[in-house]
Amino acid sequence: MFKPLLGTLILASTIALSACNTTPFSSDTPQTHLTQLQNQRWVVTQIGSLQIAATPKNQHVPYIQLDAINRQISGSDGCNRIMGTYQTTGSQLSFSELASTKMICLDANMLLASQFTEALSKVAHYQVYNHSLKLLDRHGNVLMQLSSRIATP
Repeated sequence: MFKPLLGTLILASTIALSACNTTPFSSDTPQTHLTQLQNQRWVVTQIGSLQIAATPKNQHVPYIQLDAINRQISGSDGCNRIMGTYQTTGSQLSFSELASTKMICLDANMLLASQFTEALSKVAHYQVYNHSLKLLDRHGNVLMQLSSRIATP
């Protein structure tokens, strides 16, 4: 009587433990995130604690677009056009060779452009989910938030 009970217990334990080792299928792979990140126009909605009204009428909102084929970033800092290159590995993201035009803008736009450029220089990671993108520093702090959809007023 003891042997059949022990055998059943061992079989049940083996099945239970092997079930703990399986991982459910997830479509949230690094490749999925990279596909969501690239070839979209990402409009800034927040830099640090500064909220930015991203509406179709506001033409001075910073945005970026990442070209998957050429690995180039383009966009605007809210005042000047920006361009450069980028690298991704998993959730890591870095920008290099960043350059911009040098137009004279209103003081408020120049301040926003400066904050945007400084934040871009610190980007080390990204998180993307649907139409929302967060750019993070090397410590995981959110530098800026962006959206691929602009709300209409």
